[in-house]
Amino acid sequence: MPYLESCLGSLLDQTFDDIEVICVDDCSTDGSLEALEAFSQRDSRVRVLRQPENRGSARARRRGVLASCGEYVLFSDQDDSYGREACEVVRQLLAERPVDILQYGTLVVNEGGVEQGEIAGLESWLEPYEGILLGRSILDECFVNLTFGYSIWNKAYRGELARRAFSSMEDVSVPLGEDNYESFVLFYFAETYRGVSRPLYRYHYGRGYTGHVRQTADSFRRTCGLSVAADLMKSFLISEGSFDEYEETYGAARRHMLRYTFDRWAVEVPDSDKIEALRYLLESWPYVEVLEHVAEDRPRDLVGLLNARFGSCDAEVLSAANGQELFDLMLELGELSRACKEKDDRIAARRQDFEGSRAYRVGRMLTSPLRRIRGE
Repeated sequence: MPYLESCLGSLLDQTFDDIEVICVDDCSTDGSLEALEAFSQRDSRVRVLRQPENRGSARARRRGVLASCGEYVLFSDQDDSYGREACEVVRQLLAERPVDILQYGTLVVNEGGVEQGEIAGLESWLEPYEGILLGRSILDECFVNLTFGYSIWNKAYRGELARRAFSSMEDVSVPLGEDNYESFVLFYFAETYRGVSRPLYRYHYGRGYTGHVRQTADSFRRTCGLSVAADLMKSFLISEGSFDEYEETYGAARRHMLRYTFDRWAVEVPDSDKIEALRYLLESWPYVEVLEHVAEDRPRDLVGLLNARFGSCDAEVLSAANGQELFDLMLELGELSRACKEKDDRIAARRQDFEGSRAYRVGRMLTSPLRRIRGE
């Protein structure tokens, strides 16, 4: 609750005041509900919705969006804020060029002494793509090419799009990765995107769950919950009957989420908790998928993964059990996997060069009659 009043104050003090402010209280016990009701009594633009039990931010957002009636929908976490002219600038930009999704810049405010290098990396990730994207490219540029980030709160969404997307999402709790899931569905339905660099949203990094550099094995369990969001994205595509068409995009998004989980494990979990944390990870993600990722991207962690999966498998124990050969084989598999990936990348690059050559274009032109006959 300590930041709730400054967040709401930044919304109610906007220079453009024709807005509704929908606040969803997720069954709070810290006085937040009373503070929200006090705001609503002072300002009729504030609507308070109360969840009957604590259901998490994904379900709270869904309820808030479906209760909205605005032409555009924007989001704010309770510990962040907007610049005073944000809504006015958004209105002007959308009047100038209407789009389904407008992404604006984010001012990252360092709270709690987060290292500057981490702040710089976050600012880079939050930068919009400064241009126009259409149709399928919106989803691919975000989740395949990582051209812009999937955070939900630094964008304005056409109201009809937001309500359609959130009504298509499952009404379930998401431990972590609700932004991944929600953005995936929003971008799937969107037809137009525009990005502008002007910073309108203030992200107070370090106030909430993010920005803390150390985790215990227990707290890492929440990070492992990204698998729930990944599974929901797949379920959504299946329900739309388009999983085959979007399988590559989904696969890229899922790999990124698993990579993020491992990065947090490597950087934030102390060595003393790493094996136990890996066991939690294996409760959430399929072992074969994790093994493939480690073999390709983190072969040095194969022994730790085997420890988590099968018990002690360090070189000394394996050797004592005449298992040194297995240990060496696992390391060799990691090398082979990386070599295969490099070979695939080289083949793809050569094919791209060839398809861009004059000889390829001439060949396509000469064989076009035959391909038409074949129906290609």
